[in-house]
Amino acid sequence: MLTSRSGKILLASVLLLGAGALAYRSLNQQPISQNVNFVCVATGQLFALDRKDVVALPARNPKTGEDTLLPCVKDADGVLRVSGRYEAALQQLGAKNRYVDPETLVVRPPP
Repeated sequence: MLTSRSGKILLASVLLLGAGALAYRSLNQQPISQNVNFVCVATGQLFALDRKDVVALPARNPKTGEDTLLPCVKDADGVLRVSGRYEAALQQLGAKNRYVDPETLVVRPPP
C-alpha cells in the first residue's frame, strides 16, 4: 500500500509528465496569423486586415469607409471564396454585392 508521501510523489510525477507532453505537442503547432484576408463585395478588392482591427462583420473598407468587407479564403482548387458562415452577411449587403456569387460564394475578379 502506498503511503501518503509516496502517493503524492507519484501523483506529482504523473502530472509533470502530462504537462511535459502537452508542452511538447504545442511546440509543433503553427501560430495563428494576425492577418485575415477580406474581399470588398462592392469593388472586388482584396485586403489583409489585422484581427484586432476587425470588430464586426461586414468589416469597414479602409478606402471607401463602407462596411463591405467579408473574410475570404483560397480553396485547394485555387478559387477565392467567402466562407459559408458569412452567407447571411452577404445577403444583408444586397445590391452592394457586385463581386461574390450569392449561391456559390465564389469571388469574381474585378475588371
